[in-house]
Amino acid sequence: RRVHGWEEFGPDVSEGIARMNEATHRDLLPQWIAALPEAAEALARLAPRILDIGCGAGGSTLALAAAIPNATVVGLDPDRGACARATAERDRRELHNASFHAVGVEALETSLGEAAPRFDAVLAYDCIHDLPDPPGTLARVAEWIHGAQPGVFLWFEPHGSDCSVENRDILGARLVSGMALVCVATAMAAGGPAW
Repeated sequence: RRVHGWEEFGPDVSEGIARMNEATHRDLLPQWIAALPEAAEALARLAPRILDIGCGAGGSTLALAAAIPNATVVGLDPDRGACARATAERDRRELHNASFHAVGVEALETSLGEAAPRFDAVLAYDCIHDLPDPPGTLARVAEWIHGAQPGVFLWFEPHGSDCSVENRDILGARLVSGMALVCVATAMAAGGPAW
């Protein structure tokens, strides 16, 4: 049986997810991060470097670039179309401190041209479960945030209930069906196991 990868779902799925998360990324994400003492400390450095794993169409990356203008914000997503839209939006908004790399986590070093990149903060918003190798990703993140000044890993994942009755509202239904139909399929198509 063949499993569909992310790009095979087409640009409408990527755009729909971007629209669904837009207000959260724009209005809440920078505030959430600033409210975490360890993150606020890491991002108060002279020129913090932030990695946004699974950035999609760039909403979270651009929100952080706008909120922290002295930071360098690197958006990472294997969806080439989403990264192209993110780059166009970055250029439209003239956020020169953001960049986008249309590669998976495993290819970041090559894409950046750095053998051992270091980040003050790594963000993973609703994406670790989509990746083919979540444990490998977490190990890489641990390497990237450990340096002379340790960084912080900000990992946000949606959650539902083990009780199906509690998942019957619109958000619960989206989580259950979306993860089964899109997230698991995406991870499997990229070579990962069915978590």
